[in-house]
Amino acid sequence: MNILVTGAGGFLGSAIVEELIKKGHKVRTLLRRKEAAFNLHGMQTELFICDILNSDAVMQAVKGIDVIFHAAAIYNTYPWYCLNPKELYTTNIEGTRNIMEAALREGVKKVIYTSSTAAVGKREDGAPADETVKLNLLEKRSHYEKSKAKAEEVALSYHNKGVIESRIIL
Repeated sequence: MNILVTGAGGFLGSAIVEELIKKGHKVRTLLRRKEAAFNLHGMQTELFICDILNSDAVMQAVKGIDVIFHAAAIYNTYPWYCLNPKELYTTNIEGTRNIMEAALREGVKKVIYTSSTAAVGKREDGAPADETVKLNLLEKRSHYEKSKAKAEEVALSYHNKGVIESRIIL
């Protein structure tokens, strides 16, 4: 099976790549910069360098792909992102939209979207929450949490279009 892993240079993405290769899949890795490939050292993958905000490049990356593991995101809670969070929102939300749209247009069979516990809300009764609880208490949430919640909404909107099969909450 031909599989694309976005965010393949990250901790989670590189672990996904490693497992897929062990299972005999042909893996294309999507990275924003070639330097991000250090976690993939020694793994037999096809490197595809592009920013997920470049919809034309994303369309090229998705060509011939059966399944996408979308793990790319900016994970950053540093205070300076609070001063200028535009890149975080744009990458996490519009980048997700570009991946989903390319998957829809190219007829990808399945997309596995990687969300985050940061996108889960808190229950008023104090009971443990799950992915059915929408992000709340927004005035207390970081830009990362807000961006991941919105990106998840984008990804899930493609479920009704037949693109996204399931999601992984980490």
